[in-house]
Amino acid sequence: MTSLAAWPGIDSRGLSTLYIVADSRISWPGSLDHWDFGAKVFASALTPDIFGFYGDILVPSMVLPRLVEGPLLDPVANAQERHDELVKALRQSSDTLPVARRGAFGVLHGERNGEGMKSTRYLWHTHWSPRHGSIRPDLVCHCNRGAINDSGKSQPDGPSRRSSSSCRYPLPRDKTANDRLSESLAQSDVGSHCSISSRRSR
Repeated sequence: MTSLAAWPGIDSRGLSTLYIVADSRISWPGSLDHWDFGAKVFASALTPDIFGFYGDILVPSMVLPRLVEGPLLDPVANAQERHDELVKALRQSSDTLPVARRGAFGVLHGERNGEGMKSTRYLWHTHWSPRHGSIRPDLVCHCNRGAINDSGKSQPDGPSRRSSSSCRYPLPRDKTANDRLSESLAQSDVGSHCSISSRRSR
């Protein structure tokens, strides 16, 4: 079982980062064996995209490293176009698997449109199930850098693809708390994390 979570971080000006964190344990059905050094989170070096997965490891562990290490994500594409490339890659790999090897999995995809104070964050949850045999992407969060009210909750920024999508997280107002959490995750031996900020990707 995978522990996978995502949350936004804020600074004095509002929303500044988006984090995805996961454990590093890989186990096998019907066995007590496990391995604590698996990678379940990935960050693109060329585009402001981060990923994390849970469930069956075969498809996401093959697709996500190719996305972040190769030129599959266009640096000039917008967030929707980059997410469409993820869905396309997941669907192609899943549909060609032998039926007996298909297992349910899900992928969280955090990304950024724009830069600085005008940037917008998106968080997608894409799920594949052998029962349905299809990829189902859902927009979980859509909020901009300034969408933080006095109670520390992030608000939706304009219309999204799904009218039921929202972005309401209880956010700590203390930036130091976010820093301490990030440091503890980075130093953990059984987990890993990645993030995107408002700065230009290199």
